[in-house]
Amino acid sequence: MKKRQNRSKTGQNRSKSIKNRGIFKLFFGTLLAIILFVFGLFLRDLPSIEQIKPGSKRQSIVYLNRHRQEIGRHGDLAGEMIQPTTIPAPVKTALLAIEDSRFMEHQGIDIYGLFRAFYKNITSGAVVQGGSTITQQIAKNIFLTPKRSLKRKIQEMILAWRLEKKFSKNQLLAIYLNRVYLGSGIYGVDAAAQEYFGKPARRLNLAEAALIVSLLKAPSRLSPFVNPDKLRQRGKLVITRLAQKKMITPSLEKTLKNQIDTLKFQPRSLRNNTGYFIDYARSELKNILETNEDLIVTTTLNTTLQHNANKALSDNITANQHALNVNQGAILALQHDGAIVTMIGGLDYYQSTYNRSWQSNRQYGSIFKIFVYLAGLEKGMKISDLFSDAPPKLQDWTPRNYGWRERGQITLLDGFTYSVNAIAVRIAHRIGIQSVINMAERLGIPGPFEPNLSTALGSSSGSLLDITKAYSILTNDGHDLAPYCILNVRNTKGDILYQRPKSTYSKPLLNKNILKDMRLLLLKANQVGTGRRAYIPNISQGSKTGTSQNHKDAWFIGYTPTLTLGVWLGNDDGSPMKSVTGGRLPAIIWKQTIQAGLSKKHVPDSALGKKNKTAE
Repeated sequence: MKKRQNRSKTGQNRSKSIKNRGIFKLFFGTLLAIILFVFGLFLRDLPSIEQIKPGSKRQSIVYLNRHRQEIGRHGDLAGEMIQPTTIPAPVKTALLAIEDSRFMEHQGIDIYGLFRAFYKNITSGAVVQGGSTITQQIAKNIFLTPKRSLKRKIQEMILAWRLEKKFSKNQLLAIYLNRVYLGSGIYGVDAAAQEYFGKPARRLNLAEAALIVSLLKAPSRLSPFVNPDKLRQRGKLVITRLAQKKMITPSLEKTLKNQIDTLKFQPRSLRNNTGYFIDYARSELKNILETNEDLIVTTTLNTTLQHNANKALSDNITANQHALNVNQGAILALQHDGAIVTMIGGLDYYQSTYNRSWQSNRQYGSIFKIFVYLAGLEKGMKISDLFSDAPPKLQDWTPRNYGWRERGQITLLDGFTYSVNAIAVRIAHRIGIQSVINMAERLGIPGPFEPNLSTALGSSSGSLLDITKAYSILTNDGHDLAPYCILNVRNTKGDILYQRPKSTYSKPLLNKNILKDMRLLLLKANQVGTGRRAYIPNISQGSKTGTSQNHKDAWFIGYTPTLTLGVWLGNDDGSPMKSVTGGRLPAIIWKQTIQAGLSKKHVPDSALGKKNKTAE
């Protein structure tokens, strides 16, 4: 009986064991299926690595001025590509010491490095160390988006493993060194060596190499043109790592750190502050054609005028920065067909790439009055019409005149010449502010505009490019124009991929009688009015000044027989300048820019028009 019971229990246990094994198989089978499914999702849109080559680089775009002289580049800034057999030893040594010390040992993923980084980050309570290998960085930078996600990280690891199977270690290093971003618009170690030290990468010493690889941590923030002291600190850390790994002696460590302190950075490209212009040209190029070919782009830049404008802006802001609290400025010059011949978007491109000549919207002030007078002339007013120069009382607002002593009745011509606020408001009140807004929009000022009379005094905001373009329409016989900066694009074989067509014009936006009167107003303002400090006999043909509320913005726009040039001064944080008006510092900058390109013969002050206390 007991034997039967034991056999029965044994059978039950065997049956139970078989059932449990079935459950486990089902569980692990399901888990494996889920893992394979998820893994399949990661593989489904995984990029191919077949197109990448060890000696490959980013697209190179060379920018030339109108005389086909090089002004800068994007992409691979230098001509030489680093090959697997020509990797500079100092660069390789410094790179592996600071970025991936186990590069020669791992297979694309450094498990030890991942755990080390995880431990450091947990114990520090913040992300202080990354676990990505150089191969993973290649995968991320070339094939994947910078967006952080679990999917991207897993794809990055898969691609890194595939890259390690396809390429040798030196081939991977060559790919990385030719493509890595190193600040100031520079891609590739050889380009960085040329830009920062004026030599090819093969001639870098260990101190210079340490500084270049230091940029990898934060290329923009550590750029030698932005924060050289921070870059030197990082470079010394690279040298310390080399000493810790017994790759250099303590004596050499001290010598290299002293070298880092004395190294001077010698920028090769972006002379005359042309970085702003090149960035604008690059954005225009994207709208013209799409290609991965290396390109040579001939632009409209007048290098001489660019140099003169940059010097005038830099000299005057430097001299008045503290006394007048003026820290930034922008200059833009258009030929009468819309060709951009000068573009300076700020005091120093290396300090800030933000282009204040077209990306910044600032309050126009009296520079906007041109639209008030154009609208008035179009409604039948004459420049000889008389208006009271007393500030009108309009409900709860009475606009004051800046620096103008009331005379009673003055002509529309005098009202514009001396930029009398009361006259502009009276014109706008008589014809309706919407007529003024319509005129501004017709000439390309996008707004938005408030439908009230303060708009007549320039309470709206816009860019230097927009307002300079509007003034250029007057010099272009009233025809609309589209600002441009690219004349043609060729590939390295010399084939023309794009040629700018000749400008064609439709019906003028303004009739010739209005144009004639408006030009007379602008000329008078330039000769004896608010713009007199910029007047150059036989060269200046008209100008207008502008100053916004509390002296936050100061403008000057004037034109010559060949171009219209606009100047803006102010502060990025919107803080007021100390009594800087459009007719003073901006006018001086305008005159210096234009005069520098003329004869060196001195123009006496008496030729600039008699003094008159004017409004802005």
